[in-house]
Order: sequence, then C-alpha cells, then structure tokens
Amino acid sequence: MGPVRSFIASVGAKIIYSLIWIFGKRTSFDDSPWLRGPIGNQYIGDQPYDDCARLENLTVVRDATSGGLVDDFGRAEGKTFRVAKLNPRVRDFYENTAQFSMDVWAKTYFPSRIALWLLVTTISRKVNQLNFPVNTLERTHFKCSGTQRA
Repeated sequence: MGPVRSFIASVGAKIIYSLIWIFGKRTSFDDSPWLRGPIGNQYIGDQPYDDCARLENLTVVRDATSGGLVDDFGRAEGKTFRVAKLNPRVRDFYENTAQFSMDVWAKTYFPSRIALWLLVTTISRKVNQLNFPVNTLERTHFKCSGTQRA
C-alpha cells in the first residue's frame, strides 16, 4: 500500500475504533459463549482459523462437500435465543453449509459507494477481512460452489 492509502487506512481505523468506543458494548464469553472463536492479529485473513485448528487439534477442510459451519446449531441456545423458534432452513444452513451455494451480487450508490471503496481499498484488503466487491465484476471472486438443498 502506498503512503497515501496507508495514511487514509490509519485515519479510517481510528474512526472505526472511535465508533466502537462510542457505540460498542462490552460483554464476556460467560454471557455470550457464541462469541468465542478465532481472533486475528494485524493481518486477519483465514490464518486465525488455521491457528485455532492447530491449538485445538482440529482439521481445516477446504472445499468441503459435506458438513457445516457448526455440527450442532442447538449449542447457540441461550437465555434470549431459542433455536426452536427459527425457520428450520436456518439451522439446516448452519449444520449443512457445504450443500448450499451462494452467488453474491453487490451494488452501492453514491455517496455510500465512496465510503465502501475507501473501506475496502484502505482497511479491508490490508487485513483481508470485509472484502466487499466494489464493482459488479469483482463479485465473480466471491462465488461459492455447491448444491442448494430444497
């Protein structure tokens, strides 16, 4: 990243941290156990998942044809969240994610397009997170393969 983008990224990061400080809410893992998961450093990408798998003796499976984001969505049950109240397809998606496919179409309009472009080109790509497609041609990089269940 050039010096101008780097400066804009650092200003953007300060703005984001300020918004988190103003509007954010602290919680503990005891109150919200579903928040526990891999945490990245300066560069996020998918490295935290590999690190977590190594620490917990797990295996990362890329391009899986079966399985889901979680093995049992019932673990998300809590004081204010009842799994039984969900549409069964939501649970099916989380437990059988590899059987679904997704095609991302994105379009933003002025002036939010400027904000999105700034976010993606200065901060998101630097840490490899929130890499939203800024134009419709970029969306081809966000396709996932699989077959959606009826």
